[in-house]
Amino acid sequence: MRPGGGARRAPRTAGLGSVMLGLAALAAAGGPAWPDTLVPGTGFHATGQVPCAAAAGQPMGSCGFGVVRQGAGRAEVTIAWPDGRRWRITFANGRPAGHDAGPAPMTVRQEADLFLIAIGAARIEIPEAVVTGG
Repeated sequence: MRPGGGARRAPRTAGLGSVMLGLAALAAAGGPAWPDTLVPGTGFHATGQVPCAAAAGQPMGSCGFGVVRQGAGRAEVTIAWPDGRRWRITFANGRPAGHDAGPAPMTVRQEADLFLIAIGAARIEIPEAVVTGG
């Protein structure tokens, strides 16, 4: 016991500076600037719902999503359509860069922090925060 009545604490071995240097090294290596944990029971860093429509003229509905962030603006967003189909949209440098939904062309527009993605006649809206974690 210490003179004040409290138990003696073990000395700290790593200060805030050491933690910040470790995070900076991780970011420089292409990893995320902060530890990104997985949603329990999934292989995703985040899950939720995004607006989507499968066909031209169809009103926007809701599709499930899961994202795996790879750091430095790279990510893979899996879209779960209500009919059971799953599409993956890859992001590079923080922008949509490709998809696995067959030969349909992909077009992308960005309005503020929202990506408006069309793959053939299908439409998907993905907030930038899904990719960045912010």
